Amino acid sequence: MAAIKITVKDDLYSIALDRWDWIGLSVNGTPVPETNGEWIYHQKHVEPLDFTATANYVTTLNTGSTFLMKGSSKDHYVIIDYSEPGVEPFTINGVCINVNPRPGAKEGPFQFSQGKMTGVFEKGQ
Repeated sequence: MAAIKITVKDDLYSIALDRWDWIGLSVNGTPVPETNGEWIYHQKHVEPLDFTATANYVTTLNTGSTFLMKGSSKDHYVIIDYSEPGVEPFTINGVCINVNPRPGAKEGPFQFSQGKMTGVFEKGQ
């Protein structure tokens, strides 16, 4: 089962893909190197982050998601879209941005999933 974790701490985002079924991650158009079968990216500067994660053996069952997490000075949007059903490899395209506080922002964490894929968007420790 492929798992993806998106975390935000101090307005900086991190993305981690586990060693199961994932085959790649790119951030802002740049491939993230694989390390021991995992892909881990830690943002260094506060700016919008655009990512693409690809996996084998995952089936698109659910529509994309938009999450708005409450932060201390900024709130945090994560918007994700999935490849069309039946398209291989399976692809998640996402955008992570910080925005001024918005009504309706929730504490999180937020869970999302597809066939053979789980994900979470949460605050980092």
